[in-house]
This record gives sequence, structure tokens and C-alpha cells, in this order.
Amino acid sequence: MKQFLIRWIILTVAIMVADFLVSGIECNSLAALVGASFVLTALNTFVKPLLLILAAPLLLVSLGLFYFVLNAILLFFTGAVLHEHGFEVHGFGSALGGSLIISFISTILGFFGKDKPRLAINRTPEPKNASNPPPGKGPVIDI
Repeated sequence: MKQFLIRWIILTVAIMVADFLVSGIECNSLAALVGASFVLTALNTFVKPLLLILAAPLLLVSLGLFYFVLNAILLFFTGAVLHEHGFEVHGFGSALGGSLIISFISTILGFFGKDKPRLAINRTPEPKNASNPPPGKGPVIDI
């Protein structure tokens, strides 16, 4: 639940930046911004994994660039769902530009939302006076 809340806050900030930078994305109120980030977080959590499986061949052929198109589709769908509540995305080009900005901001802010590092190297000291340590007693790198 904590990770969901962190992702939601990061996405809210990213949508706010995209609203400021992209002329085709309009967010009329704070409630619309919060609603859009909640809907987009839910879509990213539940729908995006299925879309990634279905679009795997396109992702491979495009070397991963189709990922931004999937993000744009989800952003465009969010705008269509929340059109009457004050969040609008005018056209697929605006959705693509917004998805690029949202992906960039989410990636940058996501590094600060992690509790522990992804890679930790723990070394055990080498045994004294042993040029050939017994199996399992030498230096170890845990990943």
C-alpha cells in the first residue's frame, strides 16, 4: 500500500508538470488532477501489464519505443474517462508528448521514492593465512 501511495504522489506531480508543459493537456482543478493521477495509477497497475504482454512483439521490434505509445494510450484513455470532470487530453499527439514528460518525471522522482537500493554488495572478509580457502568460505558478492 505504501508503494502504491508513493507511485500515486509521483504520478500526480508528473501530470501537473505535463499539464504545465503540454498545451493539449488541460487540468481544470486540483480534484481533476488527483482523479487523473488515481485513474492513471490504477490503469498502470492493472491494465498495463496485460498491454505489455500483448504488445511484446511491437516492443521488441521498436526496441522499447512502443512503450511510450502504450503510456500515451493510457493517458488518452484517462482523459476520455475524466473529460466531464475537468481533465482533458486533446489528441493523441498531446497524449504522446504528455506520456514522454510523465515517464521522464516519474523516472527521476522514482529514484527518490525507493526505500532501499536495488543493488547491494556485501563482502565477507577473506580468511587469514589461507591462500586457497575451502569451498564456501571465500569472498562472496550478494546481489
